[in-house]
Parts: sequence; structure tokens; C-alpha cells
Amino acid sequence: MSLSEFNLEPIAEIVGIGIGKAAEVLNTMLNSHVRLTAPSLELVRPEDLEGALFLRGVEKLSAVEMGFSGDFEGSAELVFASADAGKLVDCITNDIPMPDGDLDSIRAGTLCEVGNIVINALLGNIVNVLHSELTYTVPLYTEGSLANVLRVVRDGAELIIVVRARFEVENFSIDGDLLIFLSLSTFARLETAIRRFVDG
Repeated sequence: MSLSEFNLEPIAEIVGIGIGKAAEVLNTMLNSHVRLTAPSLELVRPEDLEGALFLRGVEKLSAVEMGFSGDFEGSAELVFASADAGKLVDCITNDIPMPDGDLDSIRAGTLCEVGNIVINALLGNIVNVLHSELTYTVPLYTEGSLANVLRVVRDGAELIIVVRARFEVENFSIDGDLLIFLSLSTFARLETAIRRFVDG
């Protein structure tokens, strides 16, 4: 089946609501107001993933990955350019005393918390709407090349929902890619459940 045959509008609507809920939580962490939106959503196969990413061509990336299981199984990953990830960490940790020599762990921990919030809010809204249940793995922070942070693609994912995530904080914006890796069978169950919800 061609991917163009799938109707992504219902998924995009549910994702948008989840992104909005993530922004509400992030606003409690930041000294500045953050606006978080999902300007675009696309469904791709693993071999086409790199071309669909906003961050393709960026040499150094920072990513937070979480697996999930239950009524739906897969993994999700929030990916930033490392330079932009640093700006987001600075906003969150502003005015917090930093122990000498511990900046890398603070950066990783802060980004894991951001990823945890965004991924949980997005997937949490999906399961709430569909009256489903999921359990999550502990967030894992990785940094490096695109091939390094996307190694999960080799773990059986057959379809990827690519969501552009845009964080607007004070006078700058940060664009990232939010990726949901699924098997064909899991995506089929998800699409069927969403279609039933939309149809009432």
C-alpha cells in the first residue's frame, strides 16, 4: 500500500493537542514563556527517513529516545541540533548554580527531562483519546551524527511518523524532529483505533 493512501489528518490533530500539553508543562520549567508547535507531520519508510528530516545535514545532533509497549509498541525520539539543544538547556537552567565539571551530565539530564515531557505528552494524549495503555522505558540521551542517533531504525521499525517540533522561547526558535518508530502491524492498529474514534 502506498503511504499516500493513509489519512494523517486525525493523527495530526491528536499530535497537535499532545504538543500543546507538553508546552504547558515546559512553561512551568522555564523562566520564559515557551510556545511549542507541530508545523508538519509526515509518514515515511526507514529508507526515506533522512530526506524527510528537518535536521538532515546537521553534523552534531542531540537526541532523547524512549521505547513504549502495551496496546501499541515502538519507540519515539526527539532530535535537536546540538547547538540548539544547548540554548534550550541554558533557558531551563538559567540562574541554577552549576557544579564544576558536571556540565555534560546536567545537559544530558535536562534534555532527557524535556524529551520525557514532550514524548509522554504526545503519546499520552494518543492513548487517552483511544482509551489505551502504554508503559515507557527510561529516557536515553545520545549525541553524535545522524547515523548514531537514528540507530533505532535498525531495530525493526517499518514506518516512522515524522513530526516537526518547533520551540519558540524569547527571541529565538528551535526546530527539532520528533520521530515515532512503528512496525506495520502497530501502525495498522493505531490507524484503525483512530479511525474508529473519529467515526464516533
